[in-house]
Amino acid sequence: EIHYNAKHDSEAARFCLIPALGRREDAMAVMPVISHFDNTEDAPYLEYSFKVREDGEYKVYFQLLPCNPWIQGRKVKLCFDVDGSETIECKAVPEGYVAGESRDWGAGVLNHVHLVEASVKLKAGVNNLRFYGTDPENILERIIVLRKGCAVPVSFLGPDESVKEIS
Repeated sequence: EIHYNAKHDSEAARFCLIPALGRREDAMAVMPVISHFDNTEDAPYLEYSFKVREDGEYKVYFQLLPCNPWIQGRKVKLCFDVDGSETIECKAVPEGYVAGESRDWGAGVLNHVHLVEASVKLKAGVNNLRFYGTDPENILERIIVLRKGCAVPVSFLGPDESVKEIS
């Protein structure tokens, strides 16, 4: 099932749906897998629309499949923006991450998920989040948005998806 409301392919790459990949349903991956973009202007993106009830600070959690830098020592970044604001760049893997050795690597493999967290300011009503395919290691399964101060409910699968209709 497709959950984004807009998809933009670049000249060099595109997002593809991979059925039955991940803990819940499907995942979105950048193809070809050798694609890497230094800036978001050249990268493909997926856009998601969602509503919040109040203006304020929120946490966005990107639920990714466990990823490793495909080139040892290369930093893997995750880029997104909300409503066309300045692009937010997060580290998708922490400093000192070594596949097969780091605690983060082991937790990702055992839980079959890697969470990347960021803080954003959102306005009441509909917001649009663009997830950029700058690094192909980031295979997106889902996005969770919670009011700052609220915790992600403890469960293996995470919270259920909220209503998809945006009017």
